[in-house]
Amino acid sequence: MDLYFSDHLTIITGETGAGKSILLGALGLILGKRADTSVLFNNSGKCVVEATFDISDYQLEAVFEEEDLDFALLTTIRREITASGNSRAFINDTPTNLATLKRIADRLISLHAQHQTLQLSNSDYQLYMLDSFANLLPQCEQFATDYQQYRRQCRRLEQLRSEQTQLLREADFIDFQLQELEAAHLNDEQEQEQLQQQLKQLTHVESIKKNMLDLADTLAANEMSVLSQLNRLLKNINSIRNLGDDYENIAKSLESILIELKEIAHEADSLEEAVEYNPQKTQQIQERLDMLQRLQSKHGVDSVADLKAVCADLTEKRHAIQHSGSEIQAIEKEITRCYAPLLQQARQLSALRQQQAVLLQAKIQERLAAMAMPDARVQIQVETLPEAELYESGLDVVSLLFAANKGSELIELRKVASGGELSRLMLAIQALLADSSELPTLIFDEIDTGISGEVAKKVSTVLREIAERHQLLCITHLPQIASAGNEHLLVYKEKHSDKTFTRVRRLPAEDRIVEIAQMLSGIPPGSSAIENAKELLGVS
Repeated sequence: MDLYFSDHLTIITGETGAGKSILLGALGLILGKRADTSVLFNNSGKCVVEATFDISDYQLEAVFEEEDLDFALLTTIRREITASGNSRAFINDTPTNLATLKRIADRLISLHAQHQTLQLSNSDYQLYMLDSFANLLPQCEQFATDYQQYRRQCRRLEQLRSEQTQLLREADFIDFQLQELEAAHLNDEQEQEQLQQQLKQLTHVESIKKNMLDLADTLAANEMSVLSQLNRLLKNINSIRNLGDDYENIAKSLESILIELKEIAHEADSLEEAVEYNPQKTQQIQERLDMLQRLQSKHGVDSVADLKAVCADLTEKRHAIQHSGSEIQAIEKEITRCYAPLLQQARQLSALRQQQAVLLQAKIQERLAAMAMPDARVQIQVETLPEAELYESGLDVVSLLFAANKGSELIELRKVASGGELSRLMLAIQALLADSSELPTLIFDEIDTGISGEVAKKVSTVLREIAERHQLLCITHLPQIASAGNEHLLVYKEKHSDKTFTRVRRLPAEDRIVEIAQMLSGIPPGSSAIENAKELLGVS
């Protein structure tokens, strides 16, 4: 269905269970509430809710720019919920997340359901109510931002102090480990592999000398050696090498082999002489390897390179210990610098709240008197906390005390107010907040609970006043309030075969008389109810 609402007061009525909650559910989706597949009438399709707002007078260009959204004077918000439960949100056809959707929608529409009268007993809501009335919300938002920055610095200071305490506990151990690693002179990352190779040679000296000596002797030591035999063969080949290329090639190969074997024999001889049994050097190498392996085992690493990395890490920790005090001092100075203006802001907010609380309670009493509660009294107490208890809303705790009748003691709302009194108090507050806000659309869901008769008529007057400045949608069961609207929507059920459908119909003047008469006396309405309905509507 497509619904269009009056710029002023739209009344929505219907029997209990007719489906008014479906409309509120759709608006909830637009406001960014979570959704699931229960919203789907047809599980093979998807649910689409779309709302269009005229935002030409609400200076939201900066908000749209911050959220990287296309700004349009007629802005459309759309939610889509698939059969699988997935949800998508769009603002002017640009996909967006629920946080952004909620931020935008909260500037466009405010929904007040019956259960929200319970908010009146909440101290945070009472503080918000006072700040909103006093037009302090921008200052409060800036204060909250500054306070959060201050608290981040405080948390950082606590973290640094905790880290410093831990580091100081570890300082002696870190110094000991670092001195031990520095004393090891871990310069060459290949040292361990080289020492292991040297140790292998030193522990196999006898075998090395025997094999090198045997190699040198076999190659060159006597007339029957390999080199002697090859020289004789080369001499024979040289006698025929000029008889063809093949013989020349053989001769050259033999010459090359002789050169290589001479070098091998010389190297074997040198290696045999170079290798000596040296118990002292063997012990030194073994001790050095044992020390490296012990350090590796101690620090849980596998190489000299890893030990160097451990050493670098310990050096960094020692540096952090040495410089932790200076960083702490810098943050302490920054916290001190931030705290003074923050406290000044909080004091200014407190002074303004104290002033505005007196004015607000007088305004609320004035509104309540207009709704048949002439003896009702409201007291808004602003308690200023000690400076040490500064929090993100400042230094104030607001309490709303209420007395419905003359001579009654002012006490907390939750202890004294009936449903009807709470409804009128909430309406009085919302009317005042609407006067001081730029919110274009307000929705009241049964804000008239617990009232009737002449009181309901006076409440309808208040609703008309709000609707002069704001678009207002009001779901009601009271004929006195239903008759106050600029237009009237009826929610009803239709049955087709095995399914039930919720419908909404805009009531023309004649049908509206009948609907209000039925609200007065039931179906079918009597002639007196019809006349009463006409009187309420101001028609003849």
